[in-house]
Amino acid sequence: MSVDTGVVVADAVHCDSAIVDELIASWRELSERQAVLLAKLVAVLDATPVAEFASFEIAAALAWTRQAAAAQLDLAMDVVRRLPDAHAAMARGDLDLPKARVIRDGVATLDLGLARRIAATVLPLAPSLTTGQLRAKLAKLVIEADPAAAAARHRARVRDRRVELQPTEDSCANVLGLNLPADAALAAVNRITAIARAVKQAGDPRSLDQIRADTFLDLLLGVTTDSTRAGGSVELVTTLDTLAGLADKPGHLNGYGPVVSDIARQIAQQQRHTPWHFTIYDNDTGEVHTGTTRARPDTAPTPPSSPSASRGGHRRHTARPARSRNIKHPNTSRATASPAQPHATSRPAAPPDRADAKRPNDSNTAAAFGPADAGCRGTAHASTTPGQPEARQPSTSRANAAPGGVFGDPNQRFPNAALARHIRARDRTCRAPGCRRPALQTDLDHTIAYHRGGRTEPGNIGPLCRFHHRAKHQGRWRLWQISPGIFVWRSPLGKLYIVGPEPP
Repeated sequence: MSVDTGVVVADAVHCDSAIVDELIASWRELSERQAVLLAKLVAVLDATPVAEFASFEIAAALAWTRQAAAAQLDLAMDVVRRLPDAHAAMARGDLDLPKARVIRDGVATLDLGLARRIAATVLPLAPSLTTGQLRAKLAKLVIEADPAAAAARHRARVRDRRVELQPTEDSCANVLGLNLPADAALAAVNRITAIARAVKQAGDPRSLDQIRADTFLDLLLGVTTDSTRAGGSVELVTTLDTLAGLADKPGHLNGYGPVVSDIARQIAQQQRHTPWHFTIYDNDTGEVHTGTTRARPDTAPTPPSSPSASRGGHRRHTARPARSRNIKHPNTSRATASPAQPHATSRPAAPPDRADAKRPNDSNTAAAFGPADAGCRGTAHASTTPGQPEARQPSTSRANAAPGGVFGDPNQRFPNAALARHIRARDRTCRAPGCRRPALQTDLDHTIAYHRGGRTEPGNIGPLCRFHHRAKHQGRWRLWQISPGIFVWRSPLGKLYIVGPEPP
């Protein structure tokens, strides 16, 4: 991305960033040495008379367990022999071992030719992605490459679902649910979080994580309270042609990542009586157009198989209603109102950030923002409650609206519902480098503080998770939004990081 950051650099105070440059150089050197180590592991395998016992040779030489030696040898064989481009990137210092492992795991189920093509696609991007971002990118590419095979792998894995108990130290244990369908698992975790927030808001002194853990056990043991009536939800992002059954592009569950099209259609089938938000992107201009539909489909898309088939022959879990269904249609710059395409509407509601101001904090430091920031939170919207009447409202475009327009008065403190929806659709996640926190779980932050003259408009609002919001206000990080949706961060040590729009 080519962005003029001259104004940011000119504003910067004097910082010595040499220590950060030295850190980067050491990281590249370590990656190069790790590439050499992988090559040496393969060389030991090649030199061992009976290949079965190569892991024994490595374990004895390095004082590793045989299992650890075998695992490292398998990784080395995959990277050096199966994915030579990844090994070459490590040798150049462009790819570290954790990212090489993510690429290996991401293409493990593919045939050799397809695995190498997908690896070649992500390798140029890998240096600027976290392992989480890289894993999500790979998952999407793998599903797109062969949707039918991806759906078959999903069904096979779900057939192996199970619960395990893992004893740990000090008379404790872990309870694990393995190979669960992503949508049901995410809805369950979100329900636990919703219950925990309600308990915390009522004044419970336990930490949020402690309440989540106790709620998890209470639900499994059948202990119920008023708080356990809270529902879980998921936010699905998918394309219109996938919902219509015309394509098998992967959907995206915010908080999880890409899922096969079968799951996307099944989730949508359950949500016909709750609001559907649409977002239209123009890949050429970057324009973003958002709105909320007035109509729901009278009949759900025909699933590719019976609901039970996708769950390995058992009854499919029904998730709670999602907060919103974001229908994303690329390569379109405007919405057309016609019988085949519903008008854009929105429910009347209090501004979401104001409505959410009573949400309990994830940390005890939330009060540090003071009254001016207390309203900049973005989680559940009152406008998504099923059964409320809907009122027509114009859909929104990327351009800033005049005072009194769809985005409201830019001199008002709090974003209105249309502006909040637009920002979350445009940015999708926290705008800090590498952060994947969904925008619905973030604070809506004024890039230039409101009390310093910052306006409430698209070019001055962005989603930040609580940690990165605190970093901006308390950690001496600086943030600029040099054009709507393009953010430039400067660290306390003087390094610049550019975060631009994520492609649909």
